[in-house]
Amino acid sequence: MMKTMKKIFNIIAVAALFLGVSACVPVPEDAFPTDPVAPEFYAHNDILMTANTMDEDVTFSWSPYRFLQEGLSYDLKAIYGNSSVSIAMTTELFYTTSKKNFKDALYSAFPDLPVNSTFPITFQVSVVSGGLAFPSAEMTLNIYAYGDAVAPVVTPSFDSIVLDPEDPQGVIEIASWEPARLVYGEPITYNVYVQTDGEEGPGPLYLMGEGITDLYYDTTVDALNEAVIAAGGGEAEEVPVRFVVKAFCPSIPDGVASIGGAATVTTYLATFPDKLYLPGSYQGWNPAEAPTIPQSTTQKGYFEGIVDLRTEDGEACQFKFSPVPAWENDFGGVVEIEYKSAGDGYNVAVGTVGVSDNIVVPSGIYDIVVNKKLNKITMVEVKAITMIGAACGDFSWGQDVEMDFDLETKTFTTVTTLKPGEFKFRLNHDWTYSIGATLGVTGSDGNLENSNEGDYKVVLNASTSPFTLKYINTSYPDVVYLPGSHNGWSFDHVPLNGDGEGRYEGFMNLGGEWGFKITPGPSWDNQMGLDDSVEPTTDEKGGTVYGIKKDGGNIMEATDGSYHKVVVDLSEMTVTVYPITSVEICGGFTGWGVDPAFFLTYDEDADSWKIEDVEIPAKAEWKFRMNDDPSWAVNLGYDKNGPQTLDNLVQDGDNIKDTEAGIYTIELFIHTWPYKAVLTKTGESGGPTLPETMFMIGEGIEGWTMPDDAVGMVPVHSHPGCFWAIRYIEANKGFKFSPVAAWNGDFNGLSDSDTGFIKKDGNCFVEESGLYVIGIDYGGERIVVEPAMVYGIGDCFNGWNESVPFTIDGNVFVSPTLNAGEIRMFTTSSCFEADWWQMEFVFFDGQIAYRGDGGDQARVSMGAGQKVILNFNEGTAVVE
Repeated sequence: MMKTMKKIFNIIAVAALFLGVSACVPVPEDAFPTDPVAPEFYAHNDILMTANTMDEDVTFSWSPYRFLQEGLSYDLKAIYGNSSVSIAMTTELFYTTSKKNFKDALYSAFPDLPVNSTFPITFQVSVVSGGLAFPSAEMTLNIYAYGDAVAPVVTPSFDSIVLDPEDPQGVIEIASWEPARLVYGEPITYNVYVQTDGEEGPGPLYLMGEGITDLYYDTTVDALNEAVIAAGGGEAEEVPVRFVVKAFCPSIPDGVASIGGAATVTTYLATFPDKLYLPGSYQGWNPAEAPTIPQSTTQKGYFEGIVDLRTEDGEACQFKFSPVPAWENDFGGVVEIEYKSAGDGYNVAVGTVGVSDNIVVPSGIYDIVVNKKLNKITMVEVKAITMIGAACGDFSWGQDVEMDFDLETKTFTTVTTLKPGEFKFRLNHDWTYSIGATLGVTGSDGNLENSNEGDYKVVLNASTSPFTLKYINTSYPDVVYLPGSHNGWSFDHVPLNGDGEGRYEGFMNLGGEWGFKITPGPSWDNQMGLDDSVEPTTDEKGGTVYGIKKDGGNIMEATDGSYHKVVVDLSEMTVTVYPITSVEICGGFTGWGVDPAFFLTYDEDADSWKIEDVEIPAKAEWKFRMNDDPSWAVNLGYDKNGPQTLDNLVQDGDNIKDTEAGIYTIELFIHTWPYKAVLTKTGESGGPTLPETMFMIGEGIEGWTMPDDAVGMVPVHSHPGCFWAIRYIEANKGFKFSPVAAWNGDFNGLSDSDTGFIKKDGNCFVEESGLYVIGIDYGGERIVVEPAMVYGIGDCFNGWNESVPFTIDGNVFVSPTLNAGEIRMFTTSSCFEADWWQMEFVFFDGQIAYRGDGGDQARVSMGAGQKVILNFNEGTAVVE
């Protein structure tokens, strides 16, 4: 090669002479550079290493070294931090490997490399010759290494916090977190949870927020309070908690959870009854019959309602609150009275509740607001409630529209002309207290918006919290007619009655070859028929719903002219029809449809349904059911919201009850609404055979082995066929009853409300474990399971005129500390009418014994300072 180079240089020199380049100096042979040349990295992209790219290859390439001995190897090195590690040796001008092997090599070389992260690594290729290294320039690449999920790292925003019930909507930042690393390229969302942190370890996670894309979470004071308590924390307590964040992406739907961040949260009260009873001097201090105010459906612990506190003599009214219709956990308050001379002149009372004092206010009707979270009360005397605003009256804010008040239904009503616009209700012709957008007496909370135009009946319902508002178009007719093929297209039939709100009901033979139509009177004026632009649908009870319109077509339902229930709704412009194939009586004495029901026969001339010789036992409960349908889609019973009489039967009503035992002819009139039944007694009932014993058995009680696990119930003195027991029942574990200690007489009967009726199959359940008093009225075919309570009465308490409740400690009842004297102990059940002494018990030699005969032998002598501990599951009584 050197000879070739000499030859080339000689030729260049001769050529230069011939060209006359006299200024050039010939280059000596040894002036050409021959120093070793290190390899040079070619450009390389950043490297993506994710779970779905591990099978791909990664390749590094470089130029050859020069002026070094032949056959040398190239050493590919990775440099991270202060460490340099060889990852490949090759004689080729490139290195290729799978991304999986490449990733394994990197993490083996550098164990501290971050996972599920992006990080830079520097690469260099070199050769070694004669003990000297000849490295390339360094090349730094970003490595995107995603495969093993990395959870978020949570930092609570506080170590300890005391929640302020007076600032329920105040915003609190709960926690922030370092982002999770999941699947590369997939979006990440976060859920935030809280769990209690007790001595036995963290409790279950309670979801606070979900679908979060930020790296922090905040919520309101009230929401945090509710969450901590829902997670198992106590009310009005300092609760240790942990905040946990889970990260989610499409490929990891179950999420990756952080380690919990610890903090403490001091909560406030969050559990309240559905309503508060108001026993007082105005009604004889009787909590069982006291009026109530309901808890708001939008704000826990907030109660509001209108109550008539007028006294017969006009003297000041004294009253208290109780969460139950008894003297149990009752409380009073202290208020200051201010007389407002504006408008009609009225009293306002403001103060606090939660103390023992009776609340004393002037006699009157009051809107009462109790915020039990804050233990605050506001009472505004109500002398009038009126509408005012741009939507009513003179369509300005200058004229009140007077409203009538029905104390029984707690509704204010008026008929007035409306037009679209804003309005409010105000109290006592004064602006100090008004009812606006939040539908409560709050002083000023925005206006209400009306979109109706025309004459309307406006109904403000103050029996709920918040109040409700309804507009009823007064142009609806009182009745509607259904002329059609079934009646010769005549108006010679009983029309369907309406409710004043555009809804009409009744039963009739319906259909025929040409269908039927609807008219608001006995003429063809303003006739309504099928709206064929509306597709018929089926409602939740199986009825066919047709759209109707003025001058529409014939409604072709039931061309055979069969019997139907018909519901016309002019507010929705629909007619719904339900075919009726049978009408029957179902009750406890028929197994509620399990046994053959009593079927009625249709009398076309009387347009009624009739049955004879029906034997109804004493205290039986029953209803009318249509179509022998176990779903009870169409049925009639007592009106839940109106008079509970046979003259006022409604769909989905309460059970008919209090029927005197006997044999009856029953006739049902349902051609118009409200429906009614006529019972004619034709004979005396022999009555059911009542058992003398009753047993409980089941997984939720003791076990399923009969008779070994059967628990005997206690007969109720002077109530044949009635039995009771107090037992600890486990949640969602079945139990049932039998009048004999054998399987051939078992029955059950609980519904979701812990009240039911005897039937022959299935099991009973309760939703929460606890001590329950179970009552069975076998003759009335009724079962009640309700939380148990034990009471004591006697001179070792407060005398013989006031009972005192025991407390519940786990699975036992514990009396208060007693004075010296005598005690009688009892329980109660709403299953049957019984005086307290008919459900009482004593104890001898440490064992509970049941007396229930009201005799003096039920009294037990006690010493001062003693307590009685009763365990009904074990049947034991301990005196400490």
